[in-house]
Amino acid sequence: MKGLYLMKKEDLVNVSEALNRLKGEKLRYVNRAGSMGDFGFGDDIEKKVQRQNEHMDLIPTSENTPKFAVHIDGRFRMTCGDEIILSKNDMFNPSTKKESEPNFNWDTWATDENDGWDVRGNNRYDEICNNYFNGELFEFTVKKVTVSKWGDLKIEFENGFALEIFVDASGDEECWCFFVANDMNTFVTITGQGLSVATDGGITQGSASE
Repeated sequence: MKGLYLMKKEDLVNVSEALNRLKGEKLRYVNRAGSMGDFGFGDDIEKKVQRQNEHMDLIPTSENTPKFAVHIDGRFRMTCGDEIILSKNDMFNPSTKKESEPNFNWDTWATDENDGWDVRGNNRYDEICNNYFNGELFEFTVKKVTVSKWGDLKIEFENGFALEIFVDASGDEECWCFFVANDMNTFVTITGQGLSVATDGGITQGSASE
């Protein structure tokens, strides 16, 4: 029966070394893309991207973005002391404003593409991000980064906050990834069956322990 893999020591060292680049960097934003958590760190750099024009042609362009990013498809939470400040599950619960609407209906809200949980500002996650992180973001400087043998990630900040990310799959589904803008030599993806580390511009599959 398939289950979670433990990472080999060499894989754990590689992942830890890559993530240690976050030490001393500042958290720049907390966001989401659908149900994926999106955390940006470090100073802005110019990132090369391609955008579609009105004719659906891809046009090379650039945008300013924080140097480092952590994208999270699995479970995660942001804590401070004994309190959970933010979690993945908050995306699927209504904001205070939305829940107080006279005609609010849980069943339709959960599935409504035009006015449901995924609409920006409708859910508790968006509400908390606006209150805590995306206004005048107070100081979040990375103090410590820890990766477990399962691939769980914990990022601790100097102000007492911590971002905890959990590998919550037994298959090869992506749980979280870390990357550096414009640098495909540093791209780490963690799944329930091992890890992928990009080297020399390509993806090399990390080997799981036997």
